[in-house]
Parts: sequence; structure tokens; C-alpha cells
Amino acid sequence: MKIAIVDKEMKIEELSYEVDGVDCAESIIGTNKLTQREFDYHKKMIEQQKRCDEMEKKIGDRQIIESLEWKCYCVGGIEDVMDMYEELLEEYIAKKAV
Repeated sequence: MKIAIVDKEMKIEELSYEVDGVDCAESIIGTNKLTQREFDYHKKMIEQQKRCDEMEKKIGDRQIIESLEWKCYCVGGIEDVMDMYEELLEEYIAKKAV
């Protein structure tokens, strides 16, 4: 699962944890400086994306990953989706380790 932002021209840009969050977000959102709250939100989402990417690599099975993603799509907002997805990945890895 990838985090993406749609700009006013409906272009989709992925947030990359390898790119500074402020620069990345400013290039998508506009020229105004982010508030601390906005910066913290994007930073949290990027960090969560990184953890999910690492767990996806551990699982290594695209079909399983896609089935976990599908379970999250009707949950609510992006934060709820990412929280649920991260939790499902953690549960799958924990069950596999047993």
C-alpha cells in the first residue's frame, strides 16, 4: 500500500520517506509553509509507510499483501486505512512466526 496525495490538477504524487517531507509536501500542496501539525501528520504517514514497506518485504508474497490491502479499503480516512493495514501486516507476520 502506498500513500499518495492528489493535487489540485488531480495528479497523484507518492510521498517518499527518502525525500524531505516538507519539500515533498510543499511541491504537492503549494508554496505556503506547512504548519507544525501538517508537517507532523505527513512525517507520521511517511514513517508508517516505511514500516509497512519493510513488513511487505518480510512477507514477500504479493498475493497475500494484496489480500491484506483489500481488507482496509472501506475503513474510513487514510489514517484509519494505514493503521489497519499496518496492524494486519504485524498480525500476519506474528502468525507466520508461530
